[in-house]
Amino acid sequence: MTTPSSNPNLLEIKHLKKHFSSGGSFLGKPSLNVRAVDGISFTLKAGETLGLVGESGCGKSTAARAILRLVEPTSGEVLYQGKNLASLSQSAMQTLRQEMQIIFQDPSASLNPRRRIESILEEPFIIHNIADKPERKERVARLLKKVGLAPEHARRFPHEFSGGQLQRIAIARAIALNPRLIVADEPVSSLDVSIQAQVINLMQDLKETMNISYLFISHDMAIVEHFSDRVAVMYLGKIVEMATSEKLYRDPRHPYTEALLSVIPKMESGREQQRHLIKGDIPSPANPPGGCAFHTRCPIKEKQCESTVPELKEIAPGHFVACLLRE
Repeated sequence: MTTPSSNPNLLEIKHLKKHFSSGGSFLGKPSLNVRAVDGISFTLKAGETLGLVGESGCGKSTAARAILRLVEPTSGEVLYQGKNLASLSQSAMQTLRQEMQIIFQDPSASLNPRRRIESILEEPFIIHNIADKPERKERVARLLKKVGLAPEHARRFPHEFSGGQLQRIAIARAIALNPRLIVADEPVSSLDVSIQAQVINLMQDLKETMNISYLFISHDMAIVEHFSDRVAVMYLGKIVEMATSEKLYRDPRHPYTEALLSVIPKMESGREQQRHLIKGDIPSPANPPGGCAFHTRCPIKEKQCESTVPELKEIAPGHFVACLLRE
């Protein structure tokens, strides 16, 4: 896998935040401000796959939706080919959505159970006024073939397919308008392990043939290593480490990254390597710890970690870490 470092940035995220408020007080309790995404920055090059990883509740999916303006960001900038998406009108965003698509975790929930597959896959062409009815039928048949299904599947309903087939249909819908960017939000986590590899290989083939850039969100570190060019690790709404996939998996520097990687099963001298699970639960984004957010669970913390917030710093070319003890 090669990182297209010479390509310009397709996507640039600058200090993106998404906070949720519980509204007014209830029974005398003050309203809560949930910092789901709390100032993340990164770039995505054309033809690149960036893996965004972390435990459930770290803000990965909220970040994805804020980037695509499926939820409005609280602050920060999302630049797509230099255009600030926050400044675009709804009509301008709808036009631009031809180039930006999303694949959801659960295909059975994202596909209308009352509509035939043909109708589901025709919808992007109808919304954007592309092709007449006969040509739409032909395009649907080509899309199904491209994702490994047969044209006759177009007449079926979603409940007639397996989970893996449904995700192929969801992918077909995502690539219908030849997008440049696809946000894949846990696209294989609901599938059997044997099917996961097939879907990942399909996405990789589409990346190469269609020059698609992926923001690939997952909690499965093994899949992310296989599929991603670079990896960003999120914890409690912030990015704590970012590097090429090779560097991050070979030489992780943040204690949280080390803990995530230690969970991947490895065989050494015929014996499985011992796993080092992270102690405790992830704190609430409504009441994050002071200082380094990870210090309540960190095995190497020092006193300064409880009061000083670490910045994401470049410790080696292309390798960024937010840790006071690993700078």
